[in-house]
Amino acid sequence: MFITLDRVKEAFLDFNDDDLVILKDVMKASIAYLKKECNNNFEQTDYKRQLHTGNRIIQLPEKPINSIARVSSGVDGLTVTNSLAQRALVSFDGTILKLVTVISGTSNTSVITITNQTLTTLAGAISALGAYGWGATANASYGLYPAADLQVITGKSAKNTTLITYSEDLADYHFVPPQALYVPCSWPQIYGLQVSYNAGFETCPDDLAQLIAEMCQATYYQRRVNPNLLSESLGSYSYTIAAEKGFNQLSVASKRTLELYRCPRFHSQNIV
Repeated sequence: MFITLDRVKEAFLDFNDDDLVILKDVMKASIAYLKKECNNNFEQTDYKRQLHTGNRIIQLPEKPINSIARVSSGVDGLTVTNSLAQRALVSFDGTILKLVTVISGTSNTSVITITNQTLTTLAGAISALGAYGWGATANASYGLYPAADLQVITGKSAKNTTLITYSEDLADYHFVPPQALYVPCSWPQIYGLQVSYNAGFETCPDDLAQLIAEMCQATYYQRRVNPNLLSESLGSYSYTIAAEKGFNQLSVASKRTLELYRCPRFHSQNIV
């Protein structure tokens, strides 16, 4: 956690050190609830997101943005075929490539873990599954590019299909604080963009720390109001319920502070 136990304890006038284990659970539940409420991880983290947008001004999901390492557009990267299966599907979650076939009523799933392979290497690994009808060819222009930059797909018919890779770096883009990206150049907008960046706080800001401490205090004291929370054995679910009630007891000032850290919700895929 990026806020210390001692900082949270400062909010208590009568804290009993015998309850340290309970307070740790309360902190965990309170911070998790605030992250969900704000749609913000808060803590400094590296992201690689695929954003399906054609807009030139792009809102990134987190704030604050500390640095942007790379912005890339999609190109045709890998052609996948299957000559035997009545049904052939491919999916990719950013790490695992799954190839599913149904041949004469018998299904098979082949899994390839993507680490540091190139598109050409991956094409070879897929073609090695020829017993199930699989074949693949990398785009000659991008064969040496990382296979890890393939577009995330939950499932796609793969008798003859092309997988997109985010291999074309955009040189012209500008960061607009606190969390927007301006891309003046054009790109194949149907594929969207992939953005690699760092966001979040290295140390917890004072106003956010005060808000977390206040919520932990309110959640902790819920144990006195709700007898069902007196037993530590009830586990984190009980503290999650208490955290929601604790959130509703936050002061007006704290709820206004919370708005400074709230992030918009929209569709994107984080693949790291």
